[in-house]
Amino acid sequence: MKVKDVPVGELFTIDETPSYPKLKTLSGWVDIRDEIVGGKNGHGSDFESRLMDLQEVMSEFNKNKFIDPKPTETQVKNHINRLKQLYF
Repeated sequence: MKVKDVPVGELFTIDETPSYPKLKTLSGWVDIRDEIVGGKNGHGSDFESRLMDLQEVMSEFNKNKFIDPKPTETQVKNHINRLKQLYF
């Protein structure tokens, strides 16, 4: 699936890079880890992507040695909801 086909509000990854989960926004995406905004003006809209679920995002956070302490599922859900409030 192309990035442009990912529904707004869904979690996804680009080109099989699950360690960088993203949240699809109206104008592109926001990286869940560091809140870097990308994909504006159509940049990257033709990149290959795939949807991710919360458990996969949690797994990626738990594997990352630079994320310490590891967030709980509730913390990640709250973070994603905060991003949705900011970008929708």
